[in-house]
Amino acid sequence: PGDQRPRRAQARFLDFDASLKVADVTGADVLLIIAIADTTLRLDLRKADIYARGGVREYWLVDVERRCVRVHRLDGASYGEPAVVAAEETVAAALIPGLKLRIADFARLMEDHSGSAD
Repeated sequence: PGDQRPRRAQARFLDFDASLKVADVTGADVLLIIAIADTTLRLDLRKADIYARGGVREYWLVDVERRCVRVHRLDGASYGEPAVVAAEETVAAALIPGLKLRIADFARLMEDHSGSAD
């Protein structure tokens, strides 16, 4: 009974002036970066300092192996200790209204890592 197909997430994009060049974009222009770390966790953890120095306001690092998201939010000139959010919990972007993710909903990502994909 009913439609059993997965629902598609509605994406929202921020539009920039077409005359904006990549070279003109600074870290402070970036509201959120989301990185998925499967085999690159160490490298992605080091990137947090680079992003903070550049002014990126929020950085989510999805740790596939530990099934969590490390949420880094800029506080002054650094991120400080990240909040660790379990994959089954919802994380909301601080500066993008309505953007919420629950990593466990991305079953394929979790299955591919655990080796239990069909």
